[in-house]
Order: sequence, then structure tokens, then C-alpha cells
Amino acid sequence: MLAAVRGKTAIEVGGPSGQFGPGRRFALYGDLDRVDNINLYSLTDSFQTIKQSPLNRVFSEMFTTLADVPRRYELLVTSHAIEHFANPLKILADFSSKLVPHGLILSFVPNHEAFWDRTRNLTTPAHLENDLAGGTREDDLMHLGENLATAHPYKSQPHHPDMAPGLTYADMLAANIEYRIMHHHRFDLDLVVAMHERLGFETIAAFCPEHDELQLIYLGRSAF
Repeated sequence: MLAAVRGKTAIEVGGPSGQFGPGRRFALYGDLDRVDNINLYSLTDSFQTIKQSPLNRVFSEMFTTLADVPRRYELLVTSHAIEHFANPLKILADFSSKLVPHGLILSFVPNHEAFWDRTRNLTTPAHLENDLAGGTREDDLMHLGENLATAHPYKSQPHHPDMAPGLTYADMLAANIEYRIMHHHRFDLDLVVAMHERLGFETIAAFCPEHDELQLIYLGRSAF
């Protein structure tokens, strides 16, 4: 799979991702010609382990708004970010607009069968379509109750390094637009494929990696 993206100019959403670093199974960063980032750094006291990661040096440029991102990328990468989008079809379409014609997308998404929110119902394609048609905003709290009912690690680890100081998991969820910890949607492989193909990507590969049940991986090429 990595052979298909080797030497590409890429932009990652919400990195850096530890699993793309040196010595990891998906050591993506070392295979790319260039990688930039549209990042989460404007979020209040959230994702500190990402912000402080030494892997930040892999990025040539970091952007905080989509309007600043040029259309020059051959590859769009996300790792465990899509589930944090309240309106993923819209957001992915916006990010994909920064790809050159026939650009690639590589998405790593939590597997609904194995993640901490596995007790929730699986999201349907119709739900994603309704979010798109209804213009669901990123401050939407439709799934607040579902998230509160899960066994999120922040509940059992109140001093987790990514917790905002002085706040509980419930506090961070209630102000999710500032912290973006909510999982708005849950995915299986069929939904991951359907979502990307709905956006005009042709599927190259889609699978749950062997010995890694926590995530689903999608690689596709834009038809445009």
C-alpha cells in the first residue's frame, strides 16, 4: 500500500501521527517527498501529545485554516480524524479540493467493532447524507449523550495527558468545538468505502490490517 504513495506531495489533517513515524508499520513520513499539515493547534488545551510530538518536524508547512492551503497536493492523509468531523462528507470534500487532479486519499479510521465506543450504533450512509444536506455544523452536539455513555479512556484516566486541566470528560464534550474529542460517527469497512466513493474516489484498497483490529484503512484515487 505504501508503494502507491511513495514520493508524493502530501497534506495531513490533524497530525502528526505516531503510527507514521520511523520504525512503525506504516512509516509513511519517510516515504513522502513532502508533507504539510492542517493542524489542531488552535484547539484549547486539547491533544497535547500531538502538539508536543517531536514528529512535528516532519512538516514543511502547517496551516490552521483551509483557505490558506494551496491546491498542490497529490495525497490527502487522515489518521483517526474523520470520526471527529460532525459533517464528514462536507469536511472531506473541502479538504479534497486541495488535491491535484486524480490525487490520492489515505484514511485511517477507528474500527467500530474494536474501539472504546463499540456499544454505540453503527452510523449509516443515510445519516452522513442527512448531515451533508442539512448543513450540520462542526459545533453540533447531536451525539453528546452517546459519547457520555461510552467507556472513554478519559473516564478511567482523569489525569490523561490529553485532558484539559481542571475539566472532566463531560466538560470537554459539552464544549466540543473547543476540544474536538467527540466521536460523531462510527464506521465499518462498508461505510468507509461508501463515504469515499460518494465523494468521487475510486477505491484502490480498503481493509482492516492483520493484527490491528482497531483501525480500518482506505486508499483511493480521485476520479476528477
